[in-house]
Amino acid sequence: PPEDDYEVEAYNAAAHRLARLLPPGQAARLAPAAAEAVDGRIAALPEDLLDRLSGDDSPVNLWRAAHRGEHVDELERLLGR
Repeated sequence: PPEDDYEVEAYNAAAHRLARLLPPGQAARLAPAAAEAVDGRIAALPEDLLDRLSGDDSPVNLWRAAHRGEHVDELERLLGR
């Protein structure tokens, strides 16, 4: 996981470059299915593992819905919805 804001920005920049390779609109169409797939994988994790990964000291953030929502809002604004 990223250690600081610089690393987060580097990851986002790399993902942005990859997303720009898709035809217009395809990333927006693929995003909900990808989010559902990730949510399903997380939901299928054993409860003891979820407990270990959910602590404040965990390097993994399984609960990214709020952050994901920011991106969905941005997509909807850009798409005029």
